[in-house]
Formats: sequence, C-alpha cells, structure tokens
Amino acid sequence: MRTLYCGLDLHSTRCHVVVIDKEANVLHDRSFPTSAENLVEIFSSFEGKLKVHMEVSELAGWVRMVLLEEVPQAREVIVSDAKQFSWIAKDPHKGDELDAWKLAEYMRLGRTHPVFYPEDQNLAVFKKTVQHYEDITSQQAALKQKIKARLRVEGIVPQGKTAYSQGGREQALSLIEDPFRREAVAQLYQLLDHALEFQQEALELMERQGRRFPVIQRFQAVPGIALKLACRFVGYIQNPHRFATKQKLWTYCRLGITDKGSNGKPLGYSRLDPNGNGRLKDLSRKAFETSVFKRKDNNAFKRFYEASLRRTHDEVNARLNTQRKILETLWIMWKKGTQYDDSYMG
Repeated sequence: MRTLYCGLDLHSTRCHVVVIDKEANVLHDRSFPTSAENLVEIFSSFEGKLKVHMEVSELAGWVRMVLLEEVPQAREVIVSDAKQFSWIAKDPHKGDELDAWKLAEYMRLGRTHPVFYPEDQNLAVFKKTVQHYEDITSQQAALKQKIKARLRVEGIVPQGKTAYSQGGREQALSLIEDPFRREAVAQLYQLLDHALEFQQEALELMERQGRRFPVIQRFQAVPGIALKLACRFVGYIQNPHRFATKQKLWTYCRLGITDKGSNGKPLGYSRLDPNGNGRLKDLSRKAFETSVFKRKDNNAFKRFYEASLRRTHDEVNARLNTQRKILETLWIMWKKGTQYDDSYMG
C-alpha cells in the first residue's frame, strides 16, 4: 500500500487538505466545512497509508484524535509547532491551499516539528484542568494590576498588597472624589472578589483531580513541592520519558542555555533560552524560594544552593542551578518510580 502525505490547513469553519505522493505529485486538493463527520468521510476516501500534518491550534488536538480513532488508514498524525515554519508564515502569497500543500511537503521531506500529545487521556484531561487554574490565576492578577492602574490615575499610589485588603479598599475609594469614577473602581473590586473565589474553586478542582495520580502524592515529599506545584508539574510535563536528557527538560522549562538568537545567528554571549514553558520556570522558582529561604530545615536543595553559591560566587547562577536540580529531581523520581531521598544529589 502506497504512502500518502496529507497537509491539513485547519480553521474553525473550513479546512483545506492537499494530498501528495512520494514524488510530490498532487493527488487530492479539497476544501470542506470543519466537522468530525467530514474529516472521517474525506480522509477515509484516500487510498493508502496516510501521514497527516497540521500546525498546532486549539482544534488540532481534537482533529488528531478524530483521525487516529476513526480513520483506519491514518497511520501517523503530526501536529507541528507553527513558529518553526517561516516558509509558511512569511510567504506573501499565503493562502489555505498553499499552506496545506507546504504542510504536506514538509511531511514528505520529514521536516516536521511535533508538539507532544500524551497517550494517557487521563493526564491529557488533567492538563486542561491545570491550565484552567492557571488561566483564572492570570485573570485575577491582571485585575489587580488594573485596579492599581485605575487608582494611580486618581493620584492614589498604594504600596504592596494594601490596595486589596478591606481596609485598603475603603481608604482608596474614600479618596476618589467623583462618585461615578468611585463606583467604577468599586465594580472592579467586586469583579476581583469573584475572580478570587473562582480561583480557589479552580485550585480545589485541580488538587482533587491531582490526588488520583500516585506520582503527585510522591512529589509532595520533595522540599518546596506542595500539592499545588506537584499538580502543575505533572499537568505540563505529562510524560517524563518524552525528555531523553535533563538538558532537554531544562530547555523545555526555559532554563536551558543558548548563545544564538531567534534567527539562529550567534549572539556573542550566553543567555537563558526563551523558548519553552514559562509556567514550569515559574514553578521551579517558587519551589526554590520555599525550599531554600522559607523552610528551616537543612534540606538537599538548600545544601545544593549553598554549594553552588560558593562555587560560582553569583546568586543568580546559584539560584538557576538549584531550580534545575529541583526539576531534575522530580523528573528522575517520575521516570524511575522512586521515592524522594534527601541524601541523593546525583
């Protein structure tokens, strides 16, 4: 059975698919309304082993699942990182048909940049719950910034978190002379109250679901890693075996080192690689601060930080090294199915 390479340009209302063979001859070129029924019907009509390629989007995960489960000849469905395809994004003649053909050609040439999708659907669902909590947390943080900005317009400059306490709110509102502007700020405070309430509910939902995974229970023995951070790590990593080395894990968590810019040219100096998941970097920073500065015990991460500080004489480098050690520890525990050992620093 011959192999066919399918490029799928995916949109919420319509899709465009181009199918080519190993000699790059175009065999099919079709546009159709986006629906599960149409995807199954059209891809099932192609005779051959199908290798499907599309760019990452909100619909991509769903389409991937539909094709793999409902189309027997769909042997491989790859969702690629769109940022890697400047040939598509920067083409002045960009269009659905051309984009689909280029995706098919990338698949034929083996020049894909796959985004990870877990095989365990329970973990896939859990990731969405973690992202739900993170989104609501971001929304309430943005509301706090908006309230402070609105108060500054009125000449009120509250320090720290005082603007959000009950007493601080009452004082800030009393300083706004115009009744309409005062009521507008009061409405923002009400919106913040609702956001904080929903954030707590989302946290409880995430933690309740997270308790179903044994690895999350084990992670809570790690200094600085409480239930919330354990849930976030598992939700975003999904599968520890996707990283062949600890360096690849660090890069995914935005803690890798690079000496090249986004265009691939040398920078002349080293810096943190900006690519990856910033929320995992944030997670490691919170775990570092808790284990090193907030805990009173002489735990392994505190000892590691102090040793790194003596070696580098640089607080930032010592902190980043310790953040990497925390992530590495969780990764090894998950891969090997082991318990936390505070004496282990390998």
